[in-house]
Parts: sequence; C-alpha cells; structure tokens
Amino acid sequence: MEGHIIDTNRNNFFMLYADCIPVKGYTRTMICDTANGELFFVDNTYYDLILELRELTIGEVAAMLGEDDLPEFATFLEQMTAGDLGTFVEDPGLFPPIAEEWDSPFRITDAIIDIRDKQHDYNGLFDQLNALLCPYVQIRSYAEQSPEALNAILSAYDKLSEFRHIEIVLKYPEDFDENGYRNILSDYRMVSLTFYASKNDREIAHHRMSFIKQTFSSCEQCGIINKKSMSLPGLSSFMEHKNHNSCLNRKISIDESGRIKNCPSMKKDYGDADNVPLAEVLKDRAFTGLWDIRKDQIKVCKDCEFRYICSDCRAYVEDPSDIYSKPLKCSYDPYTGQWEETMHEHQKAIL
Repeated sequence: MEGHIIDTNRNNFFMLYADCIPVKGYTRTMICDTANGELFFVDNTYYDLILELRELTIGEVAAMLGEDDLPEFATFLEQMTAGDLGTFVEDPGLFPPIAEEWDSPFRITDAIIDIRDKQHDYNGLFDQLNALLCPYVQIRSYAEQSPEALNAILSAYDKLSEFRHIEIVLKYPEDFDENGYRNILSDYRMVSLTFYASKNDREIAHHRMSFIKQTFSSCEQCGIINKKSMSLPGLSSFMEHKNHNSCLNRKISIDESGRIKNCPSMKKDYGDADNVPLAEVLKDRAFTGLWDIRKDQIKVCKDCEFRYICSDCRAYVEDPSDIYSKPLKCSYDPYTGQWEETMHEHQKAIL
C-alpha cells in the first residue's frame, strides 16, 4: 500500500491546498488549515519537501530518495490526503498560491473600552468609532453592571445597530437577574455578554451569554499566551497576523481613566478621550507604528511555528526596553516544542 500512492501518482505533483499554509518553526512545521480551523504538525524536513513538490513530480522526488525513505514518503502523502490538506495535480501552474496580502476598508477594526468608576462619554465614543467604520467593540467592566446600567450605556447612542458586534465583559453579579440581561440582549441584537467570576463555565448560545470562572481585576491580566489563547483564524485573519501585529493592528482603546491607548495595558497614552478626537490619534505615527510589528520581527517568536495564530502582546514583554522582545506571559518554548505550566496556563485570554 505504501508504494501504491507513489506509483499511481508518479507523473503528478502534490500540492497543499492554497488555504492550508505551512509555517516552519525551530522544532517542527505547523500546517494551518484556515478553511476548517485545524492544525497539523510535521517534522521540519517536510517543510522543504512541501515546497519541492510544487516543482518536482512524485516520481522525481521518489528517485531522489533512498529505498528506506520511500515508505515514510508514502506515509506522508497518505496523511496529507487523508487530512484533506492537499491533492495530486497534473499542472501546478494552474493553481497559483494565494497572495500573502491583507487590507480592510475599516480605519479601525477593533476598539476596547475599559470601565470601572469613571463614566465615559459613550455617545461621543460610539459616534467617533462609527465614523472610523469600526465594526467590533469590546467593553470590559471591572465591576458588576446591572441591566439598568448597561441599558444606560447602550441607549446613549441611537445608531448602535451600525456596529456588527459589541461584546460586554463584566463581573458576575451576586444577584444575577437573568431576565434583565436577556432583555438587554433582546433589545440590542448586536450585543453579547460574557460574565467572569461565575460559579462555572457555561454558554447560553441562543441568548448570547457566556460564563467563565476566571476572575479579572484589571487590564494587568492582559497578554496571556497559552494553548487556550491560540486562535484558529480564517484566511483573512491569518494574512493579517502575518503582515501586521496580531494584537494591535487597527485597534484603539480607552482605558478605565479615559486615556487613549493602543491597548489599555500599555503605558503610553495619547491624551484624554474627552478632549482628543480619536481620528487625530490615528495621524500619530507613534500610535500606528505598532500596528506593523510582525511576529517575524520579534525575538524568539520569529522561530515559533504558532507565530501567525498567536495573539501576541506588546504591553508585557520580557525586556521592557525592547519593543521586539518576546511576550512576557507566553508559556511556549519553540526551541523545545514544549508548553510550560504557568499560573496562566488554564486561563482564557479574553483580556
């Protein structure tokens, strides 16, 4: 059987599907199936082989290998086809690779608004974000928020429906009024609620409510990179992560005191949101420059096979004086291929 797949495809080429993208790390190669949201791992020797198979027929590659290597080559081809990662073709020129490019019509794609004690000008913030065509907003509260308090925030803006999604992350209240929160979700179809410090992890998908046991007290708990934080992006997000910073690109944030930042956890701010228009901040190269710090430029990360699906973090890095330093709260070592058990290992990185 091992020779069968080679013999029947001797004059063909093997190609990974264009949306199945190999990423070479220090210890192994990851193949990211962006269409199905799945990851596969192979030895690094297969990375170069995958590239050669676009130029050489199966027979030509087999002729280059020793007899002892042919069974392993056959097994590799069988695993790739069984995993629906690629196929055999007669002319690879008919299947050009996908352009490794990314762009968006939105000047800002994501916004974070942190709240605790200060009352932000939500009407003004929503209006500015709408003008920037921002589709996604996350509101993170470090305190309980009653249904009445949420309604006061959301009803402040009469064009709220122009946002695609508004996620509100808030503390699970001692007196949980499920009907009250369901009414919020009924009135605002673009809103979802995530309650932390809950008794257990669960999700009510139909009502767009989820509950997690983790507790958050501030944005200082941001930047966690572990197995749970690894996203399985679609093709567009994968290309964005490859060409730009996977955390900060096209993002703007308002911290709990009202200061405008790339991320609420970062030290540098660009003024108070009550006085400085968000659009003006986007003209500052110091702000937008962080958008283009790619994982291929970051120390250690550039050798990691997970680098294009990693959330990254520029707020907490191992060397605070070096913006290209590895994320401080990352628990993966690409040189050993091992995840280290840390205090953050079982936390979901929603902050």
